[in-house]
Amino acid sequence: MSLFLKNYSIGKEDDTFRVAFQIPINCEYTTFVDPYDVNIIAVTLKPYEKDPSTEFVEYYEYFSCIENVINVDFELPDGNSGGIGDGDPVTKKPRLRIDDLKMD
Repeated sequence: MSLFLKNYSIGKEDDTFRVAFQIPINCEYTTFVDPYDVNIIAVTLKPYEKDPSTEFVEYYEYFSCIENVINVDFELPDGNSGGIGDGDPVTKKPRLRIDDLKMD
């Protein structure tokens, strides 16, 4: 289990998908779509923080399908840096993927 991600889930809501996830209270996240049409949730330590807290807070993000597929990757810090600097090592896991979606 990662120190930067506790529980996560995905569920359908109307014409989008809701991803619920828990990250340490002293972390923040951003979302973006990478060049391969994968939705990324990138988690980093907040500025001036050294280690992830053991207290977690829950967040929700909503994503749409791209060509009848939903892909969501968590990009988590890997190594001692906490992922706070450009070029710091990260790991992309877990990956949530649902295929053959019909959003009619």
